[in-house]
Amino acid sequence: MKILNLVGPRIRRIRVGKRWSQKRLAEALQRAGLDKSREAVARIEAQLVYVYDFQLLFIARVLGVPLLELYPNIGAEDDLYDSVTELRKPRKSAAPARRRRKARSGRRRLRH
Repeated sequence: MKILNLVGPRIRRIRVGKRWSQKRLAEALQRAGLDKSREAVARIEAQLVYVYDFQLLFIARVLGVPLLELYPNIGAEDDLYDSVTELRKPRKSAAPARRRRKARSGRRRLRH
């Protein structure tokens, strides 16, 4: 899975810290003038979509944080290229892996 933004996990962390649901964040963004659904917020947080700079301005304002708070922390001494490369590596999902159904062997039993 390709990571398409670096801000998603930070947005999720800030939102959860405020005890807001994705729906509440989406509604607050809509009231501020950015038309985003709960599903769109989920895709941003999951890093499945690009986030435009103007969208970040709305998100920061609605969450009540400075714009730079949405970005991951990278130390001044850290190599920027290496840090961004590391941040863009796919991470293992916390969701449990799907189980495959075992194929039934033999004939099916007929119920009467």
